[in-house]
Amino acid sequence: MGRFLAGEGLRPSGTPIIGRLNVKNQTGRTLNVRLSAQGDVSELDQIVQVEISSSGKVLFSGLLGRLHSWSGRLLQLRPGRGQLLTFRAWVAARVVGGFEGKVESVRLQFLSKPVRG
Repeated sequence: MGRFLAGEGLRPSGTPIIGRLNVKNQTGRTLNVRLSAQGDVSELDQIVQVEISSSGKVLFSGLLGRLHSWSGRLLQLRPGRGQLLTFRAWVAARVVGGFEGKVESVRLQFLSKPVRG
């Protein structure tokens, strides 16, 4: 998949970094898809806010650490169709410091299940 979201110089209440990722259903069935962040738990899990949306619908909004569990909202992909996911990340306003110079890598994982019927 490659890197689709990267940022430097993040500051509390600063400009969010934005990335986009196109996902496509390559199967012959409609799929319900959930998202999860995979990687080592770090102090950034409690200070970086993340929002994931698609077609104006927010699929996830909260601290990065909460994304280590599967997202509650589903993305539904029809056979052969794709959707653009938009990712926004920023440092929460309440953070004083201690995150400067941190380099983190977070992998995104997808869990898909065919829609019954």
